[in-house]
Amino acid sequence: MTRRYLRPLKRPMTVAVVGCGGTGSHILSGLTHLHHAVQALGGQGLTVVAYDPDTVEAHNVVRQRFYPGDVGQHKCEVLISRINRAHGLHWRAVPKTFAEGPGIPNFDLVIGCVDSRRGRAEIRSMITSGPCARTRFWLDIGNARFPDGRFGGQVVLGEPSNLRNWRSRRTGRLPIASELYPELVGTRLAEDEQPSCSALESLKRQDLFLNALLAQHALNILWRVILDRKLDVTGVFLDASSHIVNPVYAELPQQREAADEHRSPGFLEDPGVRSPGTHAQSAK
Repeated sequence: MTRRYLRPLKRPMTVAVVGCGGTGSHILSGLTHLHHAVQALGGQGLTVVAYDPDTVEAHNVVRQRFYPGDVGQHKCEVLISRINRAHGLHWRAVPKTFAEGPGIPNFDLVIGCVDSRRGRAEIRSMITSGPCARTRFWLDIGNARFPDGRFGGQVVLGEPSNLRNWRSRRTGRLPIASELYPELVGTRLAEDEQPSCSALESLKRQDLFLNALLAQHALNILWRVILDRKLDVTGVFLDASSHIVNPVYAELPQQREAADEHRSPGFLEDPGVRSPGTHAQSAK
């Protein structure tokens, strides 16, 4: 199913990036290219607010877009400051969680790059019934290491059920990640592993280039929406170990319900599987 989105805006597109670690740091870098591309098409570009209370640690240099000299500084402030200086922008850094920081009620897009089910649940609450309940899209990005040693992850774009998207009820609202895969926000499930404290532990938990791969797929989905103003693919599931990428096609909730009974509960066990199972964790 193809759906049309995003009429050309006469104002900058407002974007929140929640989490500025492994995936978030790559997303922010890619958004600068998206900003200039939108301007080249005659648009106003992007206005970005980055949220993350964490500071840079020595092992972050391995997978994330930081340098040894950044250690000890807030991740979001380092990245946004670097981007603003390099591109002449005025993007904002908020060294707090999404719930703690000042929000914008009508973000056009919230990109979640968080490292826990609790973090995803917080985003969902903020954009469905909280201070940011006029958010248009939620792009969720997550990754995991599975019991058999494979590394993988998912990118899912959806429309939260909120004040801004009420008109979508007539044509069908694109389900968000937590609706498609409730285990991503299952607070009753065991919490995700704590962040690693060494480069070796970090690489054992997350593959070296997995964050960058997921970020590129996420950015490409956004680019297709902006360029074509239509949406065929709303996400991907990636198995980095075997280089398999499965698309998530745009479908209405009723179409998903009809197809659910034909789907396997596994993750990337065959080309038709699009469920992350119970192991999806961190994008950070």
